[in-house]
Amino acid sequence: MTLDQKALRDNKIMKIMKVSELCHTIAKTDKGDLTLKLVYGQKGTDYQFVLDAVPFGDDDNKQLIDLFEGVLYES
Repeated sequence: MTLDQKALRDNKIMKIMKVSELCHTIAKTDKGDLTLKLVYGQKGTDYQFVLDAVPFGDDDNKQLIDLFEGVLYES
């Protein structure tokens, strides 16, 4: 599944659940949970990695997205 396909599915889930964002827990770390977050209406390119409620900056987020390719999604 590509990130765009994942975003379409996640948006449908959010609509059914009547929530404004969805976070997938990826890992538990000593600094908190690492989650992949999408806000309702966003696309696959808008996924944001968050560590214990603190979003990563654009450069770090891109690096993490690239590292998780093939694990969380397909290109």
